Formats: sequence, structure tokens, C-alpha cells
Amino acid sequence: MDTVCRVTANVWYWEIVFAPKMATTLVKLASKLAIGAGAVYVTIDQGVWSNSSNGSQALEKVKGSVLPAASDYAKQIPSLDDVNNTVLSGWNSGVKTVFYYVSSAPDTAGEYSKKAVSSSVNFVRGN
Repeated sequence: MDTVCRVTANVWYWEIVFAPKMATTLVKLASKLAIGAGAVYVTIDQGVWSNSSNGSQALEKVKGSVLPAASDYAKQIPSLDDVNNTVLSGWNSGVKTVFYYVSSAPDTAGEYSKKAVSSSVNFVRGN
């Protein structure tokens, strides 16, 4: 009798709880795979992954037909030289700042040690 109850409980759990969760998970997985495969198929069909001239033609086609407002935003994208100069100047500024503080570390440590000695002396004297 106890074994029958356990088997019935296991079948109930499978039919009521586990099977719908598994079906939902499988549907989600299948839809995600279909969307990803569809996106890859469309980009391959449009020539995005071929040589650069086909890729730029595909970009122009998308700009002209699918996203007419994209050309306004594309004009706002900085050129590669502008981005390169900005990154280099930021990097150089960071390097200069780091080396400035590294070179001034001994002087700063000396100032703080003098302050620490004077504070310790004043504390010992009771001032």
C-alpha cells in the first residue's frame, strides 16, 4: 500500500509539476534558438559576413529601407581618428598623473611624517 502511494505521488508530481515546467523550458529554448538562427541567416543572406564592400552595401540598404533615421545618428558617430586621439590623450593624461604622484610620494611622505612626529610630541607633552 505504501509503495502504491509513493508511485502515485511520483506520477502526480511528474504530470502536474514537472512536465509543464519542462515544456515551458523547451519552448523558451526553441524560441531563443530560432531567433538566433534567424538573425544569423538574415545577416548571411544580406552579405553582412562577406567582404567589406558587401557589408557596407548591406549597411546602406538597412539605412535606406529599414532605418531611415539611422543616417542622422550615423553622422554623429565620431571618426576612428577622433576616437584614437581621445583614447590616446586620456591614456597619456593618466600616465602623467600616476607618475606625478609617484614622483611626489617621497616629499609627501616626508611632510606627513613631520606632521605625525609633531602630533605625537604634542600628545606626549599634553598640549
